Amino acid sequence: MVSEIKGKDIRTYEVKDEPFYKPVGQEVLQFQLAFENKRPVCLRGPTGCGKTALTEYMAYHLRKSVQEKNPEREVVFPYIESPCHEDITEAHLLGRADL
Repeated sequence: MVSEIKGKDIRTYEVKDEPFYKPVGQEVLQFQLAFENKRPVCLRGPTGCGKTALTEYMAYHLRKSVQEKNPEREVVFPYIESPCHEDITEAHLLGRADL
């Protein structure tokens, strides 16, 4: 059974077509290593520097690599953006406990 997000089939949020992205350094490898080691990734930078392009590209390629490793299963790999501004920290996105 496929999950839903706000009443929509989760597959609605997949990146289905390969987006264009031209790496400028080791960011693709670093993103892939973080994914394989189940580590979070926080991208920061000015508007237009390529954060969204990189994440869409990685969502497409990571889904493809997971699907190749599990050909007998349907791999659902949603891509969901969280619009932020320069003053938002990871704690705002993940929540925090006041002790």
